[in-house]
Amino acid sequence: MLVYRPTHSFAFPPSRRGRETLEFGNAGQVVPGMPGPDDRPRSTSSSLTALGMNRFRLDGAGAPGQVIEIVEAGPDVLKVSSATAQAAIGLLRSMSSA
Repeated sequence: MLVYRPTHSFAFPPSRRGRETLEFGNAGQVVPGMPGPDDRPRSTSSSLTALGMNRFRLDGAGAPGQVIEIVEAGPDVLKVSSATAQAAIGLLRSMSSA
């Protein structure tokens, strides 16, 4: 399971590798990001399509048709299920090698 927290209100401990991020915009846009090979952040834009039952399809350059499942969503945490977390990790890693 992947756990995301808001960067503006959560006191993250130091990290040598950097952190994966998800930024949500208007009209179903999501911007996943992660540190690139030179440690600078890399991101790409995708759109979300609701599939029902807390499942969403990511469509974009690095995530054509990948499905994520939201396990928990609140103002201070977002949890993505472990079954689909591997797809999200794969997406983020493919973006960093591009």
